[in-house]
Amino acid sequence: MRKIFVLFLLFVSVSIFANQIKVPDEYSLYVRRLCYENNLPHEVVFRLIEWESLWNPLCVTQNKNKTYDIGLMKLNSKYLEDFQWRYNGGKPFNPKDWKKNAEIGIKHLARLRELTGSMFGAVASYNMGLTAYRKWRNHERQMPEPTMKELEYVFQY
Repeated sequence: MRKIFVLFLLFVSVSIFANQIKVPDEYSLYVRRLCYENNLPHEVVFRLIEWESLWNPLCVTQNKNKTYDIGLMKLNSKYLEDFQWRYNGGKPFNPKDWKKNAEIGIKHLARLRELTGSMFGAVASYNMGLTAYRKWRNHERQMPEPTMKELEYVFQY
């Protein structure tokens, strides 16, 4: 009986920790604090950052529409001025500054959760845009494949 209990505990602990990602030490506490301040589950944010940039604060990718996604949370260059006013008191910021990028990205994710009513909606909107998410929710469009892949990764299903 004791052997079965020990095997059960081992199975449970392996199952719980198998899906955890390795967060670089220099980011962990700061991102956790931002998540706490914005009432977001840090596990979801950690996975989102892992998917978006692989924890590379200097990551830059160009989109089909010629905009760029920049930094840890891949802030889109088209919206940097909007983010500046909405989340940074109107002050310009450097999207490659990992702390400011995380702060703006997490505040934006919290706002999207407020607007969509769920973390699923927030992450989907973060990827595909709020208008596109609302159209998907109203059965007016398909969800893009990249958004589905990100949701699968972030929520592990």
